[in-house]
Amino acid sequence: MIFSWKHLIPILRRVEDSDRLDIDAAVMVGFWEKDGQSAILLTRRSATLSAHPSEICFPGGKRSLGESLCQTAIRETFEEVGLRTVHVLGALPLEEIIITGTRILPIVGCLESITPRINDREVRAIVSVSVDELLAQNPRWKMVQSHGRSFQTPLWDFQGKTVWGATGRILCSLKETIQLVV
Repeated sequence: MIFSWKHLIPILRRVEDSDRLDIDAAVMVGFWEKDGQSAILLTRRSATLSAHPSEICFPGGKRSLGESLCQTAIRETFEEVGLRTVHVLGALPLEEIIITGTRILPIVGCLESITPRINDREVRAIVSVSVDELLAQNPRWKMVQSHGRSFQTPLWDFQGKTVWGATGRILCSLKETIQLVV
């Protein structure tokens, strides 16, 4: 399968149209070249973090005062894995962490100058998933109960690791978007 991230530009949301004050956080859905293939950058969070320890997620976090959501995603990507050079393509639909109500804007970008430098206070490892690997898989769905709430979540399995929750739902949205152009 031949995939070029450039084909996504016309169908992604404009970031400027999504830069609302009621959105709490942003993540970077970053494409990069890994072993000659287009891949998606994920991280495995440090086990010492109080929120979502050891989970697989996109680099990102809460917006700082006066920051745009795009600036948030780029800042967090730099803080977590040392990557700052990003060609922003657009945004996927808004997502929410069901348990906390945190609203997240997934910013899609092409990462350049790939020499990751992991911040081990926040990130345990980089998890790279090829676009082919994403497209070849369909997630399993599971009913989860947490903090007195029940909800369905997709479960993706990559390289022996399970991705679920908001990250899993963003991967569903990303897969649907990519399938429109391949």
